[in-house]
Amino acid sequence: MGAGCAPGFDDRPSQIVGLQFLAVRAEPAEAAPGQKIAYTALLVDASGERSDAAIDWAYCSEPKPQAELDDVATSCFVLQADYLTSLGTGPHAAGALPANACRQFGPDVPDAMPGEPAGRPADPDPSGGYYQPVRLILPADGQYLLAAGEARLTCGLPGATSEIFQEFRKGYRPNQNPEIQALSVVATPEVPLLPDDGMAPSFTVTPGKELRLRAAWPSCPAVAACGDGICSAGEDLASCAMDCKTPKGCGGSERYVSFDPATQALTPRTEAMVVSFFATRGSFASDRTGQDEGSAATSVENVWTAPTQAGDVVIWAVIRDDRGGVGWKRYRVKVG
Repeated sequence: MGAGCAPGFDDRPSQIVGLQFLAVRAEPAEAAPGQKIAYTALLVDASGERSDAAIDWAYCSEPKPQAELDDVATSCFVLQADYLTSLGTGPHAAGALPANACRQFGPDVPDAMPGEPAGRPADPDPSGGYYQPVRLILPADGQYLLAAGEARLTCGLPGATSEIFQEFRKGYRPNQNPEIQALSVVATPEVPLLPDDGMAPSFTVTPGKELRLRAAWPSCPAVAACGDGICSAGEDLASCAMDCKTPKGCGGSERYVSFDPATQALTPRTEAMVVSFFATRGSFASDRTGQDEGSAATSVENVWTAPTQAGDVVIWAVIRDDRGGVGWKRYRVKVG
């Protein structure tokens, strides 16, 4: 997210030079309309995280026009409107998902505007998901810092047979937010960094030195519990009645199933992962790096070059799965 008239997570440098949003997390990461969601914003500046900001939160029920390229309608970024549902002010927010979320942003036929014909259902993302947008507005130095979050929606499967729908319910597990399990310096031996507790840096590096960092997430079990038995790691999920799924509690690449309306088929899938890196000083070789869908890898690497001046540096690793889940960890290193 950034300052301006429209939000955007993409194509941002990893260098923290001012006040900015790095991520917005929903907990749980996926839910049905009417279910309560808790939201947390990762807001930072050159000194670290900001937990004192009076962020204005709201659900927006206004679908974005097809001509707009952003994920959320520009009209959502106002302080008051009849299509906004306030979630309060502060670094955190919570509220039940709107009852019409699957109509406005999902596969159900949306509400018709007065005097207009009914619109068309929303298109799913590549993972088959739909999302309720959450807009954030923060007054800052006479301007407004804008951001958008989202919660993945649990909706129905219009067009699916009752048999397919039952198979889907057995094989699909709502998304869980991923987590950074460890950030370490790739060396012999490997040196794990301790999450920042605000007290002291966990690692010291000489000015200008390059560090190869490895960000890792949990490995989801290769054998998953099924409704009628056990699916082994090498077994075709379709032969296991499509009811094989990642056990609850996995913060890594989860296994799930998606529905293809064109073929009326359920497809077993594994989440892709992307880690974005940020630092208050120094520079990264890549702003983000990841592993594709289906990869067995549970980590990514990046190179950080320390600044030439001594002092503490705060580093964030923000992990995202391709079903809308978000997680992050903060680390502190000393240059000197």
